[in-house]
Amino acid sequence: MKRTYIPLLLTPLVLTSPRALADLSLYQNEHGELEAYGKLKAVLHYQQHRNPASNFEDDSSRVGLKGNYQILDDAALFGLVEVGSHFNKDNQDDLFTLRLAYAGVDSDYGQVAWGKQEALIHNLDNYDLSNKLGGVAHYTRDEMNNKRNENTLSYRLDWNEFRFEAQANGRRDLDRSVRLRSGGESFKVNEDQIDNGLGFGVRYKYQPQDIQIRVASQLTHYQHGAEAFSVAATVVKKGQFASERDWRVGTTSGYYMLEDERDSASAYTFGLSGKVQLWQQVSGYMVAETIQGRGAIDEGRENALTAGVEYNLTSAAKLYTEAQQSWFDSNKDDQRQLVLGGIYKF
Repeated sequence: MKRTYIPLLLTPLVLTSPRALADLSLYQNEHGELEAYGKLKAVLHYQQHRNPASNFEDDSSRVGLKGNYQILDDAALFGLVEVGSHFNKDNQDDLFTLRLAYAGVDSDYGQVAWGKQEALIHNLDNYDLSNKLGGVAHYTRDEMNNKRNENTLSYRLDWNEFRFEAQANGRRDLDRSVRLRSGGESFKVNEDQIDNGLGFGVRYKYQPQDIQIRVASQLTHYQHGAEAFSVAATVVKKGQFASERDWRVGTTSGYYMLEDERDSASAYTFGLSGKVQLWQQVSGYMVAETIQGRGAIDEGRENALTAGVEYNLTSAAKLYTEAQQSWFDSNKDDQRQLVLGGIYKF
């Protein structure tokens, strides 16, 4: 059986312990293993429209443990717990929050898991080749509150070049208002609880041409009758020039809808990105994206262009700088952002 090892328990100690960073295998024998993992991110962020304009920020770093244990010849247990940091929040009593926490069984018949999991629609950001500012056309903003539901039952099956996924979301309380926005327009619904939801996803890898295609959808029903629906697709192509320098391009298109008994709003999105290896350790990239509102947010519009350069110090660490210019409709001023950041993965 080919097993997929999935992340398991997070602890803030990984942020401060040199030994944890150097020795990430916490336990291993012939039946299973337990490993630490994480991504530490920090940026110097300039935003023309904010006061103060410049801030040094933790960029949603996260750390955790991942593990698996073989229980039968064709079945293994796996699990994940992941904690994210929020050092930039005004409420310093909430520096760490639980991002993901799930466990399940992996067998020849697929994977089944239960717990707090990422919605399939939010796993489509692979088209965005930037490090911080891009990705707006994928609409990863958590404003419809269908991201990382605590009560999610999931199933995944790998078959040849395909991966099929499905999720069922249970009831949970919301900690923020539900809305869909495009540019300076916003449509909100008065909801404080998700009733249920369904998500579906398909991934196809065509190895001879190094092309990956993903499609995902999410349907969410709220307590008082409002409904949200999202569907999006991404295509990513990788290759090499004759000089053996890597390149890749990615594109996405999506449809996002929110409605209640009063009205409805929707948004259409499109994004295109490219990345080229300029030298052995240096790459340049660019992302162009657009969002167009319909219905209650018909006048809403957002266009963005992001460009950046990254320097890979090692296979696990890199520095980057990127800039973004955003153009909005008449209800919102245009914006400009710059960042200088660093990422360390383990």
